[in-house]
Amino acid sequence: MASNLKSAAVTLRHVAEEAGVSIRTVTRMLKNEPGGNPETYARVRKIADRLGYVPNVAARNLKIRSSNMVGLVTSAGGNEMRIRIRIALQKRLEGAGKYFISGMIERGGEKLERMLRDWSGLARDVVFLTWPHELNPAEILTGLPMRFIFVDCLDDRARDVVLIDRVAGVRAGAQLLIKTGHRRIARCGPDMPTRRMGFNAAFEDKAGAGVIKCEITTSGIGPKEGYDAGPAIMKKAVDAVFFETDSLALGFYKYAHERGIRIPDDIAVVGFNDNPAGLYACPALSSVALPIEAMAGEVCDMIVKPQKKPRKVTFPARFVRRESV
Repeated sequence: MASNLKSAAVTLRHVAEEAGVSIRTVTRMLKNEPGGNPETYARVRKIADRLGYVPNVAARNLKIRSSNMVGLVTSAGGNEMRIRIRIALQKRLEGAGKYFISGMIERGGEKLERMLRDWSGLARDVVFLTWPHELNPAEILTGLPMRFIFVDCLDDRARDVVLIDRVAGVRAGAQLLIKTGHRRIARCGPDMPTRRMGFNAAFEDKAGAGVIKCEITTSGIGPKEGYDAGPAIMKKAVDAVFFETDSLALGFYKYAHERGIRIPDDIAVVGFNDNPAGLYACPALSSVALPIEAMAGEVCDMIVKPQKKPRKVTFPARFVRRESV
């Protein structure tokens, strides 16, 4: 029965018949009302989950308001990019008369699926800023009455997807270091694949022939790790460094300042993320900027002007040259 009803409209009657209780009993227990038998409650909830029951009370009572709510799913830890895209997206959506309800992904898909069911009737669209790669979206999302949009976290052909091409921005930054005459260039960070790919791609051109590249691995992406990487960077005797985050680069700024190392005269510095703090550093930090506003605009367009076929849009990161090169 579960397999047949999973993609269909499962009602309270289906749950009640499966559990052998009245519809009133199912309603009371799914609302967590007191006074019910704990064993019966557990059995009803288990059956409702197995059948894929989606409450439709909100859809009936809040029909007009439902189209104005957008679900947003992120992780507890978050990161700078997700915070910035959330703020930009919230501003865009509020300008279009839409508002967020938000939740966080935890380990395992059961809590996520239950949260999405609870949103049914309230949110017509759900935006994911993160997605655990161990979870199969088809198993969790199929049968739920919303449209799902993945933002830089999963490439799913069945859903609307917005992605960032980080490789292009990193390659452009590393190429500039080569073109401006730097002959010994390091990449510093915890080895993020797209940063590595973009960095290495810059050396494949003819201009990169003879330029020495090296890698300095850090345990994290914050300013402390950038500061602590200072001795290894200077030991390599490099004349330019691409840091995998702006925070790493700004940590190295402090190390360089304390030792009289001049940026960019002694060593050029490039970061990643275009953190606003880098604009006010001395010298202003060159960085790879992420297309936050363009992404927010595209996601808002997907919500306000939905199409039948899933859309996949990729925005390239861009290199911004400032005083540190």
